[in-house]
Amino acid sequence: MNLKKTVETEYESIDSSLTKEIQITEKEHFLADRFRVWNTDEGSQYISAQKILKKISYTKEDITAFSLYLSYLENEIDLSFAGIFLSVLINEHYEKTEEQNENKKKNTFLPYKILTSHLETEIDNIGFRNNGAQIEITGSVGSGLGAYMQAGEIIVYGNCNSSAGFCMRGGTINIKGRAGDAFGNSLQGGTLFAEETGILCGENMQSGIIHVAEKYSFGKHGMLLAAGGEIYFNNEKKYPIE
Repeated sequence: MNLKKTVETEYESIDSSLTKEIQITEKEHFLADRFRVWNTDEGSQYISAQKILKKISYTKEDITAFSLYLSYLENEIDLSFAGIFLSVLINEHYEKTEEQNENKKKNTFLPYKILTSHLETEIDNIGFRNNGAQIEITGSVGSGLGAYMQAGEIIVYGNCNSSAGFCMRGGTINIKGRAGDAFGNSLQGGTLFAEETGILCGENMQSGIIHVAEKYSFGKHGMLLAAGGEIYFNNEKKYPIE
């Protein structure tokens, strides 16, 4: 069974309905200009994005619309790095909103929605350094999903290329498709879910939990090099062996 095709078909209606509701405004053009400036900066990608986006006001809906707008930039800029920029947009907005919101639970249940299924490029590092936000991604992503994540939740209605949850310390990642290779590489905390995974699942894992629902292939490395945590395949505990 072609899992990629099945996943994309299953969630196609979600992406379509979201796209119809989104209106591209001057804010998205402005964010695109900021993205172009950031893309040419030779400094630290994350810190540079923080400086460029400082004092700019935008909403969760603007972030979703910007993810849709990225298709206009695909022939101009290498979008594989756009995940860092999207992550800063989310992280900065989440932190500002939490500071202003006395009832933090109110914001927790309003996810940041990112669209990627309209793009040919697989975007890396979406959810980088997430510290509590709920993120829903409709479409597949590249490598490093949720890398260095501290808290929050990321749901992907699609597949991930590799290294989802790299050095993740807390929170939850749920991939409703194939997680790719090195799933949970160097995981230090939190919980990962996926329908399928490739080789090197749990490599250098220190703590946390990995659940794989269906097919898996860990090879002679991967979980054999894990130093802690728990790994389950089809709800059957595979590591540590008791």
